[in-house]
Amino acid sequence: MANRADVAKLANVSVATVTNALTGRKPVGADLRERVLAAAQTLKYIPDSSAQRLASGINKHIGVAVSELTNPYHIEVIKGIDSYAAEQDFAVSVFDLDNNAQNKFKLIASRRLGGVVNFVSDTYPDEYVRYFIQDNVVMVNFECEQSFRIDAVYSDGMDALVRKAAELGHKNAAILSTLEPQYMLLDSRAAKFIELREQCGFNTDDGLLVGNDLGGKRTSEEMGYLLTKKLLASGKKFTVLFCINDMSALGAITALHESGIRVPDDISVVGCDDISICKYVHPSLTTLGFDKFAYGRQIAKTIIDKIKNPDMERFVQKVQASPVFRNSLGKAKT
Repeated sequence: MANRADVAKLANVSVATVTNALTGRKPVGADLRERVLAAAQTLKYIPDSSAQRLASGINKHIGVAVSELTNPYHIEVIKGIDSYAAEQDFAVSVFDLDNNAQNKFKLIASRRLGGVVNFVSDTYPDEYVRYFIQDNVVMVNFECEQSFRIDAVYSDGMDALVRKAAELGHKNAAILSTLEPQYMLLDSRAAKFIELREQCGFNTDDGLLVGNDLGGKRTSEEMGYLLTKKLLASGKKFTVLFCINDMSALGAITALHESGIRVPDDISVVGCDDISICKYVHPSLTTLGFDKFAYGRQIAKTIIDKIKNPDMERFVQKVQASPVFRNSLGKAKT
């Protein structure tokens, strides 16, 4: 692979002139610049991003940590992050922490990234957060005061969905979470559902609160499928099932279908996230959603603005999720 010295030799200029022509650090005459660019193109020269970072003082590499890369929600957000980053000549790397998490935490730290986005549901280890702070890495959605927060807010949308279910005559409502039972209330969607149960006239039997007690690493759709099977086997009566994300809702619909239960004729199902596939499944899924592509672009913009302007003050921004009513929510079966 060609380097700057090779470009300099072909263009018959100094390496310093190649650097200035390619980076704009110092003015270079038009003729010299054209010779350098022509030589670089001939040699198919690819600039070394590490060298560029050292020369400019700007780290153009953003890392995104996720805990379930197979969930399309993350991909739809990451597409927005990558879209804005590419426009600004930044690179994006994605780290799936679904396995070997400790080694991957070390890998993220070793990459010396300019910014890191946290989509991991578990608490990020303090030792690595301290490293990011010391190395001036821009953080988004970490649980520390140095991090920017750009949060999706589900409470109001969940309120509307729960009340709509009540209007449709549902009394026995269940909720299914991919979090372990003891952590369910930490999620605003489950917390809002539990808060409204009595007010909406729902059955307050805690046996209708289904947390992930399956053990081991499982995808959301697998958890939705298995936990729905378990809820059906318990004998608990329910006419609507709220799921913590769309993939678990799709797993739940499959479990219901296999048990001879029609959605929404017998039992309604509601998801959350409004991933793109929701409008194409049968029945189309009622859910909570927001513009994930725009959300991702805002995350990338925040990181890049902060990298370019270190004095920029940190902020908290809220993105409101709204109900998306489709065919999977219907009137309660009488």
